[in-house]
Amino acid sequence: AATPLGRFDMVMCRSALNRMTSEANTAAANRLAGALNPGGLLVLARESIAPDGVEGVRSDLGAFTAGAAP
Repeated sequence: AATPLGRFDMVMCRSALNRMTSEANTAAANRLAGALNPGGLLVLARESIAPDGVEGVRSDLGAFTAGAAP
């Protein structure tokens, strides 16, 4: 779903997810991923643990790509 600011090719989240509960982490990651254009990137800090339950993304070295795998 588009955000009030639109959709994005890349969203970078340095440390916010590290400071949340597991449930909040998953909800935030799903919102961030939902703001991506198809093929967009969700880039997390190296310390971020890939949240379980993030829909519509695949993980490659800490970057999550929206949409189907190439």
